[in-house]
Amino acid sequence: MRSAKDILKDAIEASPKEALSDHVKTIVALRDKDYSWRDIADFLTERGVSTNHSKVFRFYQKNKGEKMTVIPTKDQYKKALEVLKPKMNANQLRMLEFHFKSHNRTVTFSQLADEVEYKGYEGANIHYGKLGRALGEETNFEFVQAEKRNEPFYASAIGTGINQDKKADFHFIMHHELADAIRELGWF
Repeated sequence: MRSAKDILKDAIEASPKEALSDHVKTIVALRDKDYSWRDIADFLTERGVSTNHSKVFRFYQKNKGEKMTVIPTKDQYKKALEVLKPKMNANQLRMLEFHFKSHNRTVTFSQLADEVEYKGYEGANIHYGKLGRALGEETNFEFVQAEKRNEPFYASAIGTGINQDKKADFHFIMHHELADAIRELGWF
């Protein structure tokens, strides 16, 4: 049996599984033209690069020097969703469905609030955050820290947020693995 040190050395020397590092300039050029992550993944796939929008987005974030969070697997999400479904309130379930069915699985908290008839995004932030916290705790997820509040951003167990413009709404993209779990469970 090989030692842990030898196995680690092999891992460090292993070639990257993805070849996205060769396409950084392409990804940046397409983002500058307002291509979505899905559009960029399709563009690369059509040209022989096997990828998906989640991989492109995470690769891009990683190359910007942002700390990466380990996202639960589809199967971990499936188990967590099955445990949590009886505990979810109707509005949490409606927001999850709306998010799942949204274009590129991207929403703002204002859109989530409108979907369940809350007066403002704050209500959606609280209740979707509670769902995120429950999902995160069920999957042992390490929550991203909310920049302005210096506390966990519980909805980070549901998706990844981006602020394209400081004045614009926060765009929230559902994790690919969560979407796959919901699809396999046949919820919506």
